[in-house]
Order: sequence, then C-alpha cells, then structure tokens
Amino acid sequence: MESTRSIPLIREFTAESGHRVRLGLDSQVLRLKNERLDETDAMSLSPSLAELVRADREGEESYVPAGTLIFKARQFDDGFMATIEKYLQEGLGDFTGKRRLLESLGESLVKSGNSPDADSFARAAVIVFAALELSGARAAGLSKQWQEKVDARLKQFEAQPVVSKPVAYYTWNDELGAVFKQDRMLQTPLEMSKDAAGASALAGIIKGDSDLLDSYLKLLDMVHKLTNPPRLPDLRVLFTSGGGDFETEVLATIPPTVSHEEDLLAKLIGPGNPVPKNFSLMDEFIKVVRSRKMSLRPTADSGWYDYVTWSLAPLIAPHLMVESEHLSVDESYFELLEDLLRGTIALARMPHPRTLPEKELAPSATSPVSQLKIKPRITVEPLPTFYYRRAYSYRFLKSVVSGIFGEDELKRMHRLTRDGKSREDLYTELAFMEDLFNGAHISSCRDLGMKPAQTPESSLEVFQGWAGSYYEDPDLSGDQRTMVPIHYDLESGLVRVWCFMGWRREELNVAFEKPPEVEVFDRSGKKLARKDLWLRPHNTGEGEGTDEISYSFESTMFAGYYPVMEEILVKDVLDRKAFQKVCDEKSSLKAIIEALAAN
Repeated sequence: MESTRSIPLIREFTAESGHRVRLGLDSQVLRLKNERLDETDAMSLSPSLAELVRADREGEESYVPAGTLIFKARQFDDGFMATIEKYLQEGLGDFTGKRRLLESLGESLVKSGNSPDADSFARAAVIVFAALELSGARAAGLSKQWQEKVDARLKQFEAQPVVSKPVAYYTWNDELGAVFKQDRMLQTPLEMSKDAAGASALAGIIKGDSDLLDSYLKLLDMVHKLTNPPRLPDLRVLFTSGGGDFETEVLATIPPTVSHEEDLLAKLIGPGNPVPKNFSLMDEFIKVVRSRKMSLRPTADSGWYDYVTWSLAPLIAPHLMVESEHLSVDESYFELLEDLLRGTIALARMPHPRTLPEKELAPSATSPVSQLKIKPRITVEPLPTFYYRRAYSYRFLKSVVSGIFGEDELKRMHRLTRDGKSREDLYTELAFMEDLFNGAHISSCRDLGMKPAQTPESSLEVFQGWAGSYYEDPDLSGDQRTMVPIHYDLESGLVRVWCFMGWRREELNVAFEKPPEVEVFDRSGKKLARKDLWLRPHNTGEGEGTDEISYSFESTMFAGYYPVMEEILVKDVLDRKAFQKVCDEKSSLKAIIEALAAN
C-alpha cells in the first residue's frame, strides 16, 4: 500500500500583492460554529439535495460537506444491497441461492407425506410453503389441507404491515418486495418445545444434500457479514442434535440480526417492556455513546453494519477523536453533527455544507499591498476519523463479497438503482467508494494540519476528481424523504418511526482558534524577516507602508445543508409516496409532524 507520509503539513498560496504565503498547520486549531438561520418549527425544507447544491455551488471552488459524502454512500449502499439480494435469491456459480433452497425444502416436505395436523411438524413446514408463495412460487403437489393452513398464515402475515410491508430499496420493484416478504417469513421463530419435528426435518433435508448445505452455509455467512450477528440460532444447531436433546429453545431458518439500537433499547427499558411515549431511542443512543457507556468498536463477530455504525462515532463525539487537537467545536456545531448522525442512521437522509474557500490567486502585476487576509481553508468537512472508518467499512465489504462470489463475478455485476443499473461494475464501484472516503480523510487531515492514517495517497486524486463536480453525481439526485419503522408497541398499537423530512440550510463559521505559523516571501522568492511582518487586528485600516507587510487572521463562512429527522409515534406506516405527499402539503416542520402523528 502506498504511504501518505509525504502529505505536507503546510499550505501555500499567492496573495493578490504577489507575495507568497506559507502557513505551518501542524499547530493550528480551527473553531467551527453554527450561525442558525431559522427557528426549528419555521425552517424551510427542501426534498432534493442536488437542487440545493447546484444553486449554491456551481462555478465555485470545491468544498465537500460530510453530508454529501454520506448521502452518496447511502445511495451506493442501497443499490449494492439490492444487487446482492438479487444474487442471493437467484444464485450465482456454485451458490444455488435462496430460491433453489426453498424449492428443494418445499419439494422434500411434500414428499415426506406428513399430515398438516401434526402440530410439531406443520408450523415449520407452513413457514417454508408460505415463504415460497411470497417469492412467487408454490410447492408442487400441496394438498388442499396444507394450502388452507398456508393461506391462513399468509393472511395473518399480511395483516401485520409493520412486519410484512417492504421498506427502503425493497420498494424499488416487485421482485425485491417479494424477497423482503419471503425473508421476513423465514425469520419466524421456531420453538423447539412445539416445532421440533418440523425444524429437524428442515435441518435433515439441508444436511442431506451437499449442494444445499454448501449454499445454506454460504448464505448465513453472507447475511451475517453484511449485517450483524444473528439474534437467534439457525438450523445448524440441529445438524448434530442426535435425536431430540436440543441445545436451544428457539431458532429460525434464516434468523434476523441484531443492531446497536435494538440492543440499546433492550438495555434501557428491559426486553419485552413497552417503550414510554416520550422516549427517544436516538437521543438515548447518542447519550450513551457520547458518555462512552457503549462501545461501537467492531468485534470478530461483527458484520458490515457494525463497521458503518462504528464510523459514525466521530459525529457524536468529535472531541474524543484524534482530530480534537486541531479542532474546536462549538455547541451549535455539535447539534448539527447530531442531526447528521440522526439522518444517517435513519437510512435515507444526508447533510450538506459548502464553504467558500479562499482562492489561491496567481501573482498580480500590481504594486504590493501590505494587508494579507488569511482565512481557514477547508476542502471537506473536518471529520477525518469518520472518513477513515467509513473507507475501512468498504474494504471489509469488498473482502466479504469477493470471498463469496469471487472478484471476477463482481466485475460482471452492476449495482441496481431505483431507475436501472449503474454503468460501472460492482467491484470497481466498491474500490471507488473506499478511495473516495480515504481521499476525504487525507484532504481533511491536510486542512487541519495533521498526519493522515496510512492510506493510498492516490485516493486523494480520486476524491479531488469527484469533489470538482460532485453536484453532477446522479446518486445525489432525487427525493429520498421516507418513513422508517423501528418499533411496534403492542400495548398502544402505535408504531415508532424515524422520518427523514428533507434538508435545511445553515451557515457555518470557521475561524482560527489557534492560528498557523506564517512565513511570507516576496516575488523574487526571498523570505521576509519577521521584523517586516506585523499582525494587524481585525477591521483596522492602519499601517500600509511599502516596506512592511501586515496580515490578519479572519474567519470564513460556508453554507451547509443538514438533514431533518424526527422520531414520532404513528398509527400507520406510510410508504414513500404517501409520506412525501404529507410533507409537500404542509407549510412547516411543525405542521408535518402534527399531520403524521394524527394519521
């Protein structure tokens, strides 16, 4: 791997007077503060990130807000997962896929001749038959009695929209929606005190067919590495049970996985207890991570979800990161970073700040001007640890899918999007996403005056190439406002949801908390002695002698666009189209929340 040790900790530019200025950044500290524009309830929201970017950014030098990178990552991640779901379902190479697995299970269960009245067998079998129908297929030779049980199970399933209604990229087309429902059915827990015969039959069918066994093991490995460790055991625990002495009470054919949010919810309120009405899981999540009561660091059992969540810690606690030696964060900026985090976890939103960096001009033919204004230069929002960790998550992801499908197969795959397919192959895009965030890390470190982690220096060119016209990236277009269910309260019948409402505009002020070291050179390249330099206080017009150079440190402003996310209780979970209609019909954030809470 190339080293980034050659990245300089200096910044050079030529002033309008023709003087060359060199800044030593290794001791500088930047201060960030939010200049809030609107009150929360009255703030205006925009559904499209790309429109806001083009309005403010086109024709200006590149500044890349963290929210833009996160939003780019969100679109890639959704398309990547949609693509992988397709191949997990249909199979590829020696991996037969979930469809073939289900068809074989269904065929063997029918041939077993067991009666639907055999309770210990029937429930597990019905789950497989129902999953087959949800996928668009049907077990051949299914008797009328079995079909009646399957129909009843499907009716019960569809009556629970919190469980059965597709969300996120699964809504892109009917095929993905069917996979969502099929997998939700296969996650149904099987209780060994009631379902032992059926669960053992499923395990026996899989274990007895080498192709099915290989695909089942690969499937579980892929699912857990792409998400997280399973919440329940799977059928593998029955492969060696030896006739009824089971080591687990509950299992599932393809178990659901665990997230930090679910784990936190259980710890805070107790497993199975109702969630208080005014409780905010997101607020509590931020609180415990910031206080270091919960570690986000991935473990040996972690999947990709853990790596992504780990990358978000710098948004909650930048003061605990290595860049804190070069960065002073105002409380108002803390709030913006929290908003950035909320939008990222809520799956569908992004922020977006843009700065107007100081232009580095060519030497001027005019006579020297004695006043030099030195402002902070920011090419990307200063969150280098976040960028590095996110790049690492893509490196992990690339190794996982390469191990399952092979590099050559990845180079033949193309990422699905809401409107079609990406032009680049999946392997190339994975490498690009890793480089993009590594490059953002290097660029941010250069801005702050700190040494970057050991990452390929060529990644900086990838980032700079994208940053020059990122607002033209098709992944940044479109309306991503959505409602995501996170918890169903059995007692009240209400659903706790995260709602991404759109983007709001903010003004951010960047100033020197501790200024850099300054050296000035004349047009001939001669370094001016310190006696000829003097620091001029802000906003004074004194001292413009021809033999003396004065300079001042001044702040700079950049416009930022940050996500608006709310956690509320609703009666019904709205699909994307219905949710966006509510947002468009209301004039303020407060009115949107009131309309949603009443649905």
